[in-house]
Amino acid sequence: MPLHGARAAALLAWVNSTKVCTDPLDDLSQLQDCGVFIRIINKIHRSEEGESVLEQPLSERISFICGFLQKHCKHKSAAENLVSAQKLLEGEELALAKVAVLLLYHTSMSCKSPGDWNEFDYKTQVELASILRFVLDNEESLNENLETFLQRKAPLSSSSASSSSSEEHSPLLSLPHKREVRFLELQKIASSSGANNMLAGPPSSPMGDVMQTPQFQLRRLKKQLAVERENRDELEVELAENRKLITEKEAQITMMQQRIDRLALLSEKQAADQLEPKEMEELREKNESLMVRLHEALKQCQDLKTEKGQMDRKINQLSEENGDLSFKLREIASHLVQLQEALNELSEEHNAALAQSQEKQGQLENELRAALQEK
Repeated sequence: MPLHGARAAALLAWVNSTKVCTDPLDDLSQLQDCGVFIRIINKIHRSEEGESVLEQPLSERISFICGFLQKHCKHKSAAENLVSAQKLLEGEELALAKVAVLLLYHTSMSCKSPGDWNEFDYKTQVELASILRFVLDNEESLNENLETFLQRKAPLSSSSASSSSSEEHSPLLSLPHKREVRFLELQKIASSSGANNMLAGPPSSPMGDVMQTPQFQLRRLKKQLAVERENRDELEVELAENRKLITEKEAQITMMQQRIDRLALLSEKQAADQLEPKEMEELREKNESLMVRLHEALKQCQDLKTEKGQMDRKINQLSEENGDLSFKLREIASHLVQLQEALNELSEEHNAALAQSQEKQGQLENELRAALQEK
């Protein structure tokens, strides 16, 4: 089924208004290389993140665009189901129109200054406003209804193709007068709250009317809060990393300070040594004299050790000689005991013989006197 001509033309007009192309585009099929989408993304975020992707194959460019839509154009229907990478690769105009719708919606929500919507003619503004209104009203079922919204259900006559389709699908033109008055009241309520500072278009334009509604402003605030929440989480992670880095740096600084203190003390000692050379000379002389005395004491100690060794050897020799003399003394004592026993025996024999001799002498004297008397 072909695309709705007026809406496709409005999307092309918005793409051309971004001025990322040198020549204006005439048909959605000219977006098949996806380079224009990447340039629009770079312009939205004021970065050159996608410049390197432009030199990559078409599949890589499509992956970059789908990743951007999944991250930034968050709806309850998943972005990978809403925009098919395979259909983008095949160059299907409906898939290209979906990407343009999501980028238009993201631009109107995210940019602080989306641009002057008055540069578009009234019919184009009506179509763009109807697209934004449709996305706002169908966020939960965007995957089911967006294709039907972008396609033309039945062929229309060439004389009223754009105007009748715009009036049929544009809620701003089809609303009764009473609802229009109520819509303006809501618009005044939104503007009185101070939120109209973020409006992108003038209040009299259809785009301005849509962007002044409380629904759009509430959705924008929610999106901004989500972005701020993500930024806060990223900043908290970065803060934790910075705190850890600061702790490590403080530990390094403490270690360096300790080293500096030690070097300062060493420098002070060296300076003191240089300021007191006489004391150092005296200490050096005393040290040398003490070393001489120490060497002498060591020599004396060595001599004493040598003498002690000699004395020990002499003592050992004397101990051995004493042992020999003790053995000989014991032998002599034993021999003396034997001699004493023999002497005692001889003394007893002598005494016995002396007694016998005296007894015989007495007998002989008696016999002699008896003989003399007989004579």
